[in-house]
Amino acid sequence: MNSSPDAEVFDICRDNLNDKL
Repeated sequence: MNSSPDAEVFDICRDNLNDKL
């Protein structure tokens, strides 16, 4: 689960959303 690249991308997207809020 930790080695899945999708999870990394999702984390980055979530960080970007938090920055906008």
